[in-house]
Amino acid sequence: MANLLDSRFRRSNVNRNNEFTLDRNMLTLLAAVDEKKALRQVAAEVNLEPEVFKQSFTKLLKLKLIEEVEDERNFLDPAFIEKAEAVLVELAGPLGKMLIEEAAEDLAFPLNRVPRSYAADLVNRTAQKLPGDKEGSNFKKRMLEEIKSRGM
Repeated sequence: MANLLDSRFRRSNVNRNNEFTLDRNMLTLLAAVDEKKALRQVAAEVNLEPEVFKQSFTKLLKLKLIEEVEDERNFLDPAFIEKAEAVLVELAGPLGKMLIEEAAEDLAFPLNRVPRSYAADLVNRTAQKLPGDKEGSNFKKRMLEEIKSRGM
C-alpha cells in the first residue's frame, strides 16, 4: 500500500448539515488541505507536532470533513490489463479474461482499481488460476517482463 503521507486529500461536502466542533489544530489542518498537495506537504506547512497532526487528521476523516483523492496514476492502467487479458486468451482461450477478474476479486479490488503496487500479486494470483503449470509460468514470465518495462 502506498504511504499515506504521499496521498492527497480534499475538503468534502458530505458533513455540511451536521453540527460539530473543531479545535484550533483541526481548523488549521482543514484550511491547509489541498487536493493538489500530498499530505506530507500539508504536514510540513501546518507545522503541528506529529501526534497532534495525526489526531487532528483522524478526527477530520471521522467527521468526513476530508476525503482521499483517488489518483488514476496509483492504479494499473487499462493497457496493462488489456495486455494481461490478451495473453490469458492466448494461453487459456476465451474464458482467460475471467481469470484476471477473479484474481482481482481475490485481492479485494475491482479490476479497474487494482493498485500498481499489487501488479505482481495480481499476476501471480492469475497464474495460479491457469489450468497448467506451463501456462502459468508462461503468463508470469510475460507479464513480469511487462511490469519491468512499465517501471512498476
